[in-house]
Amino acid sequence: MPTPWVEDAFQYKEIKDLSGSSILKTSDVSSFLARDSARTVVAGPKGSGKTLLIKFKRKSLENLGYKLLPENQLLDVAPGKPLAFDDGQLDYIRQHKEFWSILWQIAICIAVIKAHNINENERFDSPLRNILENPYLKTPFQIFANLLHSTPQLFFASMQDFNAIALPIFATVHAQTAVFIDNIDEFFDQHLEHKGRHTIHGQMIHDFWHHAQIGLLLAVRSLSAQNPHVKIFTSIRIEAYNTCKEQLVDLANLKPYILFLRFDKDDLRRIFEQNISIERASQLVEPKSENLLARLFGSDNLHIRHTYTGRLEPIFDYVLRHTRGRPRDLMTLGSHVAHVPAEMRNTQTIRDAVNEAAAELGQTFLVESRPHYRWFDEDILFNLIKSNVISNEQVRKLVRHYDESCPNEYRHSDSPGDAALGDLYECGLIGLPMPRPTTPGMLQHFESVYDISGNATKRANYLPDAKYYLIHPILGSYLLRSGAPVRDSVDSLNIINPLSDWIEDDGMRYVLQADVCDYTRIMENPTLKEAFRKSFEGIISRARDGIAYWEPVGGDGFLLADRSGYLVMRAAAQIAKEMRNSIFNAELRFGMDYGLLRIEEDIETGEKVLSNDIPLQRSRRLQEASAPGQLLLPSYALTALQSYEIDLPIQQVDGEEKMEIEKVNDGWRVSKAKDNFVVDSLYRVPLHEIAPEAFFK
Repeated sequence: MPTPWVEDAFQYKEIKDLSGSSILKTSDVSSFLARDSARTVVAGPKGSGKTLLIKFKRKSLENLGYKLLPENQLLDVAPGKPLAFDDGQLDYIRQHKEFWSILWQIAICIAVIKAHNINENERFDSPLRNILENPYLKTPFQIFANLLHSTPQLFFASMQDFNAIALPIFATVHAQTAVFIDNIDEFFDQHLEHKGRHTIHGQMIHDFWHHAQIGLLLAVRSLSAQNPHVKIFTSIRIEAYNTCKEQLVDLANLKPYILFLRFDKDDLRRIFEQNISIERASQLVEPKSENLLARLFGSDNLHIRHTYTGRLEPIFDYVLRHTRGRPRDLMTLGSHVAHVPAEMRNTQTIRDAVNEAAAELGQTFLVESRPHYRWFDEDILFNLIKSNVISNEQVRKLVRHYDESCPNEYRHSDSPGDAALGDLYECGLIGLPMPRPTTPGMLQHFESVYDISGNATKRANYLPDAKYYLIHPILGSYLLRSGAPVRDSVDSLNIINPLSDWIEDDGMRYVLQADVCDYTRIMENPTLKEAFRKSFEGIISRARDGIAYWEPVGGDGFLLADRSGYLVMRAAAQIAKEMRNSIFNAELRFGMDYGLLRIEEDIETGEKVLSNDIPLQRSRRLQEASAPGQLLLPSYALTALQSYEIDLPIQQVDGEEKMEIEKVNDGWRVSKAKDNFVVDSLYRVPLHEIAPEAFFK
């Protein structure tokens, strides 16, 4: 039976293992798998499916008369790790730019000659004769690793034999042959370590990771020109290609050999649904549903409400934004969700599973990205990030604090803090709003994992100037799990999601004021009086998570203000419920207004002040006219609230009802008489009648 959510193609060790699997055949992938395809090199980021695609290519050539190399495994992979280089080898490699291409050409040619049992060993000098006569060195990667640490003299001798003998023999091979090589990047991973990179040799060894892969690309083109009967299929990381492409004088002739692997949202959804379709029925909520997403998540969970903006989000959008857009990321998330027992799968358990998977992805992506950049002290920087949306002014403050604390080993520039954030921007973990290319409005831009470059190791990166900076959800999830204060101030207007709309703050705020009814009774009871202040503030503190502004009003009241009416309503309902169920058995009355209100923050102290008192006056008047346990609000505030699609028990106030707000011919005067502001209708919401799940459905 096929296995869903396979995160590593290494699990497919034989052709029969692939028979139960599938691969998404985009037009580019189908072209690559076609028998007559000229493309033989797959370029993509880690986790994009390069290895799986090459294995499917091998499967497509089975039983078609090809000699397939290697013979006893699907792909030729790295034989261990390379040894350290001495100074003489390093100097030789630095002086010979063609070193890597020639080394790969030699290795592939000798492997093909041995595979076809062409015995002309006596024509070769050592070391190639030694390799030809060694029965244990059969594959290109084995031969490559064996020759890699040759002395300059031995390498020169090998190159002479290659040009004079091996290449002409290789050109005479007429049997259809296919060679499959993978994992070059992992072979050189140890050369990406930071230690010693500031030295000339340290940087050069780091470059081996890039140049070894590009050398293989050049070797593929060169050998394909020598013998079209021999096809060489391999993969390289997109970071290596993007780093070196400007140095490739023959780039136009190399591109026809390369499949640049990338997937858009529709592709990724199809990949995700393919895996659901092969999931065991016992792991599904609705195994017979025609909607594949409903099978995994359940029909009741096809939308999930954002914790802070209150907006309903399609479930796949929610899943996808917690990845870097790679197929492997979706396998990780799908596996986490599938491990939640089907009968326990609801919006909260799904949210927990996705966030935990995203935290793992964030940690893994940091590990993968770290070697390609100058990098920074993560403990210091991450503890300075206190929101998922950071203003330009807040970033400048963060940079100053990091610069003051940065250890010397991370001081790669005049402003290590700016460079650190630049690293995160370059690898796509920090984004920014930018204008849409063809239509009005702004979108959330993050550098794509499919376009990422590895050349940042050669420079200090700097953060582009912007009004706001956005923390990618996988980084946010990782920071949250690590205990960083990223949730101290969460944006309540925008769902952070690459390429989604960016909603600019228009200054409109929901303002709520409340006070305790029968406060005198509580103050007259010594026990209740002593406990009230601490308990009341604790209840408010628990409920106001994510709300931008709050302040106590008098001894028995409070004020909340935020862009999200969802957050304000959720807090009001929670406070009303807790106060009623507390030892105080107290009811509160609430008034809400919606209007222009700026919340100004002192960047240095973090102190916030309100800049407009009109919504404050109106919310106060509405609170004073409200009844115990109820929230009173005007029609325009209700209209704004309805965009959140919350099921609220709304009641319109009867025009004949006597209230502390003046009734005039055409409505209600909700402010002082001299203001003369009249609203056509008022509404009340009995907060105790709101179902607990209303804010989470």
